[in-house]
Amino acid sequence: MKITLFIFAIILNGVSLFYLPKVMEKRTYLIVYGIVLGSALFLNICAYVANPILEKRVVKTAVAPPSNVPVNKKMYSSVREHIAQSGSNLAAVANELPDALLEQAIISLGEGNHSAVEIALRVDDLACGKVKIAPPLLKTQPQHTTLIKVLQFALILFIALVAIVLIGLTVHGIMPAMFDMIISFHYKYNIANINRQPIKFFIGNRDTILTVISYIFFFGSFLVFYGLIFRTKI
Repeated sequence: MKITLFIFAIILNGVSLFYLPKVMEKRTYLIVYGIVLGSALFLNICAYVANPILEKRVVKTAVAPPSNVPVNKKMYSSVREHIAQSGSNLAAVANELPDALLEQAIISLGEGNHSAVEIALRVDDLACGKVKIAPPLLKTQPQHTTLIKVLQFALILFIALVAIVLIGLTVHGIMPAMFDMIISFHYKYNIANINRQPIKFFIGNRDTILTVISYIFFFGSFLVFYGLIFRTKI
């Protein structure tokens, strides 16, 4: 998915730099840039605010503490029979005892081969509170894991859109305006040197220089998108 997003960002940046200026007037695509930039910034802020709120909503799942003691579940029926035949308080509900209680009884006895009678007695001790067992561990995880991943992915996408728009505004808005200001300055205050180098070269090759700058920004954006997409954890 990250590779797809990277390729999509590169293609969109190429369209922004080389295609839009040919099919739209300058004012039109600058307005488009402004709308996309405003929308991306707004959605970026929404995702940035919503992400930590969702991460705080967690679900706690009980997990049994780790143990190296092997548990033979085939003995469960024999243990229940011994409990039913004993005169303990659990005799009436022997068949309804949860497997988790029997498992805890075996674990609490430790390693070794234990008979069904020993396990039955330990179950009774556990039920009466004579033996304490380790409380279950609580595994915490976000309640909306999928939604959080979608928001994080959207956050990266919005930042990529902002980067594309800023690159487009720089290449097609700021740079041409700076070039025109420099040329206008020389025509107004330095007309005597207008035919001397490097002023003559700069004025005569204005569009070519801007095209070269466009390619520099285009290939430079590869590094920007690589760091943004592949160096960000999702």
